[in-house]
Parts: sequence; C-alpha cells; structure tokens
Amino acid sequence: SDQIADVNSGLDRRFANSQPASDLLDQRDLLLGNLSDLVEISLTTAPSGSVTVYLGNSPTGMPLINSKSRMLGIEKIADKINLIFDPYTSRVTAPRLDGGVLSGLIDLGDQFLGLRDIVDSLSLGMSTSVNQLHFQGIDMNSLPGGALFSTETLTASAAPTNSGSAVLTIDVTKDSI
Repeated sequence: SDQIADVNSGLDRRFANSQPASDLLDQRDLLLGNLSDLVEISLTTAPSGSVTVYLGNSPTGMPLINSKSRMLGIEKIADKINLIFDPYTSRVTAPRLDGGVLSGLIDLGDQFLGLRDIVDSLSLGMSTSVNQLHFQGIDMNSLPGGALFSTETLTASAAPTNSGSAVLTIDVTKDSI
C-alpha cells in the first residue's frame, strides 16, 4: 500500500506539471491488481490518475490508501477476527471483506473454530478411554499401568500488543515422554 501511495504522489506531481505518466499508471494498475488479489477493494480515481483505495465493494468509509497508506492489522476478540486500520494508534475497525485471499483465510479460521471444538472433544474422549484401559493393566515390570496421554489443558498466551505480561513454562522430562 505504501507503493501505491508513492505512485499516487508521482501521478499528482506529473499531472500538476503537465507531464506524461503512462509508466506510473501501468505501475499503479499492477500494484492495484496485486492488492485486489489479497483483499477486496474499491476505488475512486482523481483526474491525475491517483486513486483512493477503500476496503470492500463500496468506495465509502475510511480509505486504506490516498495520499498516504494506512496500516492494516488484525485484532482477535474472543473467537472473532477483525481487520483494523492503524492497529498501533487509532485502531479503527475496517469493514468485513467479501473477497480476496485475506477474506478467505479469515473465513477459513472462522470455520475451523467449530471443527477445533469437535476435534478437542474427540481427542479428550479417546485419551480418557485409553488411559482408563491402561490403569486397569500392568506394565512389563508388573507395575500398575499409568496414563498414556496427558489430558491437562494448555493456556493460550496473549497477543504481543497487549500491555500485560504472560509467562509460559513447559517442562519435558524423560518420564513424561
């Protein structure tokens, strides 16, 4: 997006000086094509050929790119992923996307949340059942059987942009493998 903003500045300068800008228009079109593969965009075009780029299918709201570009970030609240403009400063929520690779990845993540819960439940049930069978038997040293699987849960750590602090400790010993 910074490259498109730079091309916009060049187009505005050339237009003001009545200079041809075919090379910059070609570069702009290539960059817009690459961006539109990633996210759904709409745009408005100035007489100079410079563009204002918006996320989504309507050229409204806060622009992603005009004379400057905005940083686009991701914010996860609970199990929902949101796109946000300027994640380190103003943190304005961007519109939900309907197209592009990024939209597909966000949708895929949303779909996997339900699948993750099903797999978690299935794996907990299987590991509990196997552990119960192991407790009923003995090992090759004639000692009572123990748990084959550990069913303790892991705790997720916070995002690096959070102001809190988190510590994660994992101890792996020969006996726990």
